[in-house]
Amino acid sequence: MAAADPPSAFPAIADLVPHAGRMRWLDRVMTHDAGLTRCEATVRGDGPLADAHGRVPGIAAIEWMAQCAAVHAALALRDAAAGASAQG
Repeated sequence: MAAADPPSAFPAIADLVPHAGRMRWLDRVMTHDAGLTRCEATVRGDGPLADAHGRVPGIAAIEWMAQCAAVHAALALRDAAAGASAQG
């Protein structure tokens, strides 16, 4: 497994996904390349899906994955735009 890139290597999650406030569940992008993006998330017992005991159901992982997929798409578009501008 590759080491995480420095946090400053990527835009803030808020700049990559439309989610805001308590619905933005990712903390940061750890790594990104054309085939893989790895994000970090903190499981919070006060999140929107947490029960009265602070437990978060496993199904929440689908939303974490979906948000990371959105981050991957946004970064891929950024990379494509950077490549196009570099070509002239």
